[in-house]
Amino acid sequence: MLAHLTSASAQAAAASLVSGAAASGCAPPTYVLAQLCTLHRLLVSLSGHPAPAHPALCSLQPTSEEDLCPICYAHPISAVFQPCGHKSCKACINQHLMNNKDCFFCKATIVSVEDWEKAASASTTTSSAA
Repeated sequence: MLAHLTSASAQAAAASLVSGAAASGCAPPTYVLAQLCTLHRLLVSLSGHPAPAHPALCSLQPTSEEDLCPICYAHPISAVFQPCGHKSCKACINQHLMNNKDCFFCKATIVSVEDWEKAASASTTTSSAA
């Protein structure tokens, strides 16, 4: 009954999952989420049951780590500092602005914080007009 768990591919997937988590120590949320999705796919394939049409956990994974806040790695980038253009999530920016008016990264004085989508579309409009 458990013979499928001893297959070489199942053992390799399990070893990869365990060694990756152990090697990374405290892993960023995207790594953990990716590993959970890998484990989910492995368990579904080993169970012989069809995978759900919309696995909720794996659909929450951001497209890449570049889309995540470079400060907390927990939330997607959603805001941009002006005038320097550095980006973060709104939670980190709001927390930072309680005590400090300088950019996390370059220490420029923050004049305003814009929504990342608005800033991205404005730069697209500006570059297409030029």
